[in-house]
Amino acid sequence: MSWEPAHGQFGYGFYYEFRTTDVYVTRVFEESPAARAGIKPGDLITTLGDRRAREMKPGEVQGYLNAPRGEPIKLGIKHKAGEPIEVELTEGAVYPLFSETTIVAN
Repeated sequence: MSWEPAHGQFGYGFYYEFRTTDVYVTRVFEESPAARAGIKPGDLITTLGDRRAREMKPGEVQGYLNAPRGEPIKLGIKHKAGEPIEVELTEGAVYPLFSETTIVAN
């Protein structure tokens, strides 16, 4: 058995993917800024800042979510079964758990 120090990342703590014209959250790391804001896998991202995500090109979405910035970003989120909410995320340290970074074959 071996161990090594945690490898932190800096970001919001979630992954997303494009499905036709919509943007969906696919993974959220525990204790990340996204998880603390209530974002869950399967959530639809409806707005980025003051723009509808559906009306943005993929490069614009990626630029908004992936560009380093000093100020918080605003996201409109629609949970699978629920009302839309707006969240404000500030980039922070994300320490994925071993179980969140390892793929286990069945």
